Amino acid sequence: VTCDDRDNPIEANTARVVFSWSNTDPVNDDENNIQRHDQRGSISLNLLGGQATTPKLPDDAKTFVVRVENITIPATDTTYFCQPYELSEDLVEAQHYIVKFSPLLTEESKKYVHHVLIYLCNNLTSEDLERGGDCDGGVTQNIAQCRGGTVFAAWAVGGGDFYYPENIYYPFGGPTNSKYILMEMHYNNPSRDAGVTDSSGFEFTYTDMKPTYEAAILTIGHIVTPEQIIPPGAKSFKSIGLCASGCTSNLLPKDGITVFANLLHTHLIGTGLVYRQLRKSKELEEECDLYAELPPIDKNLQYDFNFQQMSYLPEPIQILPGDKLVLECYYDSSDRTNVTLGGERTSDEMCLAFSVYYPRSDLKICESIPDLTNWVSGLPKEIQDEILSPGVNIDRYRAALNSINWKEQTELLQNNITSDLVSACDPDLFYYNQDTEVDCPYVAPDICVDTPTSSLECVCPATEPTDGAGALTISTLLMVLCIVAFL
Repeated sequence: VTCDDRDNPIEANTARVVFSWSNTDPVNDDENNIQRHDQRGSISLNLLGGQATTPKLPDDAKTFVVRVENITIPATDTTYFCQPYELSEDLVEAQHYIVKFSPLLTEESKKYVHHVLIYLCNNLTSEDLERGGDCDGGVTQNIAQCRGGTVFAAWAVGGGDFYYPENIYYPFGGPTNSKYILMEMHYNNPSRDAGVTDSSGFEFTYTDMKPTYEAAILTIGHIVTPEQIIPPGAKSFKSIGLCASGCTSNLLPKDGITVFANLLHTHLIGTGLVYRQLRKSKELEEECDLYAELPPIDKNLQYDFNFQQMSYLPEPIQILPGDKLVLECYYDSSDRTNVTLGGERTSDEMCLAFSVYYPRSDLKICESIPDLTNWVSGLPKEIQDEILSPGVNIDRYRAALNSINWKEQTELLQNNITSDLVSACDPDLFYYNQDTEVDCPYVAPDICVDTPTSSLECVCPATEPTDGAGALTISTLLMVLCIVAFL
């Protein structure tokens, strides 16, 4: 940051760098005869790093590989392929620890590979292991239930190797851990090319040395569902993924967890994401229930679909029981004439974050969906029936949404999906009527002044006095001030 208002600040997010260079020096100094550079183009980078200094691997480091074997990518625009595996006996008989994972992409087919997720699975059978195939309808119920569970590794287009920090490793194997994994491959084939084969996957580097902390991956965001609705013609529409305070209260250890790396994920019309953290103000807890916003856990308002790297945060962030986590995803649908829905196709949308943290906890996935009932109640009856009916037909649902006058409804929908949410974080934990309201918004410090500060004043809302005589006393008691200092 130069503090020159004519400059764009370089921050810890995506920057688009234009480059040009040549393999040979100019043959003369004639400025009118400058030869054309033979290497030129542009690339997305995180200029402030995003990756920690590569740690030294343990002396006993070993590797194993998980990959699909020469599968033929279907000639359809989107395919989710699920392949289950049973880890070999030498990997599961004792506990080991992942120190690094690396994508292995087949050169001829890597342009079709959009993302790869690996889940830990329980209770798979020999029949399940023989039933790899299309994740949507071509696999067993056990495999389908494993999807969306505990994430073992995550990669998306543009990403590279990921190293765990020294003494913070991801455990696997041993009597208490899963011996089955599921690899989910997302193939994006918009031109519907036929005859393309792929053998992509991961290489894992692991050690037998017990670390100081055991790492895990937390998935937060908007549940992948058509209830994520992005109207057409919107320059900046916001979707919300909420992890309710009840989830962190019930599933995090009393001292909380520390997030040190994160992967942000949307699809083609995503333009930016902000991962917010809200915490109750202890100073005002007895007088009123206020949430103060802390500095964002992660933020990238120059999001590039083709550069999705699991990146280290500038500083580790502590999340405590009772915190709310809010993932805001921004979309530009101004070039689309129909609604965009949440879904698995690349032309659909997602709003997700994969946070790497320690120590391990019971909180593995924490997502939300909006309750659309209030918004839908203002639409014509025939549209209401298509949107809210059980077992809705997706084509009729999409057609009903496309029949809406979005010039009138975009703002109303935007207000609804930020204030009426259902948050889920466990098969049995659901929190209804949740909102993302911030009582004390975070204000970033202005580093271009002599004494930068990000403090703010939190004030309990005033209430009407019961009688005139007590007005001064009551108002004085209610106007409680606190300074929330963000470190």
